[in-house]
Amino acid sequence: MLRSSALLRRLSTRGVDWNRLAQRATTDAARADFGRLRQQHDEMLKFITSAPEKVEPIDWDHWRKTIRTPGAVDAIKRAFDGLEVKNFDDQHVAAEATALFTQEVQKSESQVAEVKGLMSEIQSEIDKFNNMKPFEEMSPNEFLDMFPADKLRFDMEAELELYDTIDQGIWEPLKGFDLPEEHEEDSGH
Repeated sequence: MLRSSALLRRLSTRGVDWNRLAQRATTDAARADFGRLRQQHDEMLKFITSAPEKVEPIDWDHWRKTIRTPGAVDAIKRAFDGLEVKNFDDQHVAAEATALFTQEVQKSESQVAEVKGLMSEIQSEIDKFNNMKPFEEMSPNEFLDMFPADKLRFDMEAELELYDTIDQGIWEPLKGFDLPEEHEEDSGH
């Protein structure tokens, strides 16, 4: 634990640009998560810096006097001296984390650009509707030119002869289709 605290202490000295990170939090939920992250970071930093810089050496003579089993302390000392704790090589992990972070930032930026493009398209559609002629003042051709999907549907329905366009220019369902009762009475059926 204490040997790893040296690594943690070294990692904790690397500066974190909190202002730059805070600018990326755009929603209230993201700001709350960011606040919790910063608080956890500060707590860990406080814990790490509270650990002693160097480990105090073990007083083996004290333990030989305290533990009276012959050879027990010497066996523990040999095992302890035989321990080999490798320092953690954080260069590989740091490089991998940096690459992953950069990739996620680029992905986020492309998503932001995509959303801005969609927002621009939507705003142009909204502007188109806000600036168009009221429906009541449009001719059928103007309406169909304004809404090509409806024109396509109308053309397909006309091909299927769903409307009788000869009778006074009014589209009425052809005979053979179910008509509402009041319409049947008006048409004399």
